[in-house]
Amino acid sequence: MHSPEIQKLIDSVCENYGSIEYYGSSQREEHGVGFKIPGIKATFSVLTLDGALKDSFDIQIEGVPSGDYVYTGEVSLQEFIDLVARFDGPEDEWP
Repeated sequence: MHSPEIQKLIDSVCENYGSIEYYGSSQREEHGVGFKIPGIKATFSVLTLDGALKDSFDIQIEGVPSGDYVYTGEVSLQEFIDLVARFDGPEDEWP
């Protein structure tokens, strides 16, 4: 079962994009999640570092097909949602 922080992030993504598809992850992971969003050519890995992060997330974003990370960092929930919006656009406008 996801921690409250991870579940809040998933709920926010689903509210904005409809759904997620687990990717290399499952509902059993407590402090992290890996997923894809239908229609977006990226995979998202989000961690709370075993619960150490409360107001931010450690993230890694890869293109599809997977390869090198195209974005890594520590971001707030709103910053993450804003990043997803950028990855929903053309690849040449990705960060």
